[in-house]
Amino acid sequence: MIFVLAGPAGSDETSNEEVAKLVDSGYEKIDEAIKSVIGEIPENLTQATE
Repeated sequence: MIFVLAGPAGSDETSNEEVAKLVDSGYEKIDEAIKSVIGEIPENLTQATE
């Protein structure tokens, strides 16, 4: 099991679009790190509720 909680450290002046780009960039880095350790990116089985 791998549990990752990540997000940008933006300011109040950071737009939603900028935050989304930071989040995507962060998760891409995490995916690459996981892939380098275990050889693949595992399926995401998370079920988020609203």
